[in-house]
Amino acid sequence: MTTSQDQHERDFLERFRNAYLFFPEGKIIKGIPGQEPDFIVANPRERVGIEMARLFRDDGDMMGPLCMSAQFQFQKILLEEAERIFRRTSEMRYKVVVSFTERSGIQAKALVSLAQFLVERICEWVSRRPPGMDPLLIGPGMLEPHQDTFQLVQVYDRSEYFDYSWSVQSAFGVEPMNQDLLHKIIQQKESIRRGGHYLNCDRLWLLIYLDFFNPAMDQQFPDRFAEPIRPHGFDKVILFKTVEDQCRVLFPEPLLNSV
Repeated sequence: MTTSQDQHERDFLERFRNAYLFFPEGKIIKGIPGQEPDFIVANPRERVGIEMARLFRDDGDMMGPLCMSAQFQFQKILLEEAERIFRRTSEMRYKVVVSFTERSGIQAKALVSLAQFLVERICEWVSRRPPGMDPLLIGPGMLEPHQDTFQLVQVYDRSEYFDYSWSVQSAFGVEPMNQDLLHKIIQQKESIRRGGHYLNCDRLWLLIYLDFFNPAMDQQFPDRFAEPIRPHGFDKVILFKTVEDQCRVLFPEPLLNSV
């Protein structure tokens, strides 16, 4: 039976196949769990095993309340609560887009108070200058003392279109790649290989992927790596980022090779 995780990985593999010119020819089949890589590309000449791993910005996707994955969820919950408060307390109808800082530092116990603060500031600044043809922009200087949480608030008058939705907009930039975690993932996969997994393959690839749309994963590819990638047992190690279709071969090709 195909699980949601299997389908998730298969979707990323298909995107990678469309983006990477040197993807092997053959039929993609699901590997036997605990024995083979996640997927095997089989043709009459060879079987290329492809083991997959996600690269998050923090060590694990939910390792603590301040990690990016948790913060992304807190941001959505905070904005939903703020919208509920605004609808209950105000007759105004605006579309609101909020950009949070990269490391917003939101804690669960502060969600309601931060939502109330956001609504108060929106109401305060709208009373001074209601949005017209141009949106009302509420910047960090107008969001003290929580400017380390909120980066920018945009308020739009969309009454003609009945669009009163509130949404989170990704921050303007992302952090450099977490190279320590990248090396840790490779070491973990090598340890699994030494334990007797990843069998029935003529060649073995490790595909480490990032999702552009997931703030917990989106990060910049470095121009160069602090330490060389020297895996044992993998014939090729590749980084792949969706949407931008960035493919970086880390091993064995030179680091500056982008194909």
